[in-house]
Amino acid sequence: MTSTNPPHMTTQNLGPEWRGWTQHWMRFLAHHQQWCNERIGHNTEPAYTLPDSVVSALSTETEARGNNRASRRLIAEADERAERSFRETCQAFSSDTIGVWRDQPVQFPWLIPAENNLGFNDQNVSTLTPSGSTKERTRAALRQCQANLAAIRHQLLGYVGFLNCDDQFISERDRLKSQFESLPSDTPLPQSSAGLLSAPVASQLMPEYERMSDAHQLFYSSLRELIQRWYLTGFATWDLPLPQGPLDNAPVNLISRIRGPQTRVNYVPAFLSVPSNANLREELTDRQRHEAQAAGVNSEFPRTDISARHGESGAINLSSHETRFRIWLVHVTVFRRYGKIHGVKSRLNAALATELGISDQRVKKLCQDFVGMI
Repeated sequence: MTSTNPPHMTTQNLGPEWRGWTQHWMRFLAHHQQWCNERIGHNTEPAYTLPDSVVSALSTETEARGNNRASRRLIAEADERAERSFRETCQAFSSDTIGVWRDQPVQFPWLIPAENNLGFNDQNVSTLTPSGSTKERTRAALRQCQANLAAIRHQLLGYVGFLNCDDQFISERDRLKSQFESLPSDTPLPQSSAGLLSAPVASQLMPEYERMSDAHQLFYSSLRELIQRWYLTGFATWDLPLPQGPLDNAPVNLISRIRGPQTRVNYVPAFLSVPSNANLREELTDRQRHEAQAAGVNSEFPRTDISARHGESGAINLSSHETRFRIWLVHVTVFRRYGKIHGVKSRLNAALATELGISDQRVKKLCQDFVGMI
């Protein structure tokens, strides 16, 4: 596959962590070069992995039996093998790698479930258990922490789904994307695709800033403005905004560095007693609403519709925003790779309904929200 990366983006210049990726990627290309040429092309658009259940649905071939008609493969056997190998290659590099863009890994952590019990074993639990407490109390605290992390993950992914269909955000992002695609290639840029679209610090503090062209400097200034307005840390790709999670008990200078010096924070001295009649949630919600309005966000913030809910049986019911985003990502991946094959939507909808534990009708209804976006 011919890479379109400019000279400063070649994999030889990457650090050890990216060279490790190159080894994975080159092994994959050794077996599936033709598939990459035909299906991924020159990496102008990111290529994402597909769930095994979706690949199976696209590969199904059955004979006619009774009243059931025969079903044909929608992708060839070579495509099926490449799809499974592509997913394995990405996951072998890291569990949050979900694709490739500009010959480099696309890492998007919010689609990966939080590790059960945060990865602590009996020895870790013993170390963490303070004197006078018990291991069971420590395990209970870890379980609660796990639940809190899972809840935040669902909200963050729900927010990605909300942004994915918000007209204001899409318009601002697409303008910035056009600005990015018109940049000259004669100025140093961050080496990884992830670094290209993230601006956690002021652009003036970026390496090589003084050597950047005026167009590059303007782009990074605009990128930082967009990131701060929409509460992001950057983009994994233009399809995948990376939302900023809560910063609990963080130093003020860190918050200022990430969110900008105009960010307002509350501080209560350790000696001061908070009045018992203070409604802190209501006060925080009101402040969030005014902050978003001041930033120029037209939608109603905070979003109360992005959280997952617990069903009666204890199962997690994902928000419509998160569910729609998961459906959209599969659809856009298949259509970019194979085009709009006759019969592909019904196969995808059935596979996704099973994958997400919802009805086919629910999938079809959510698909209507992004008609014309693919």
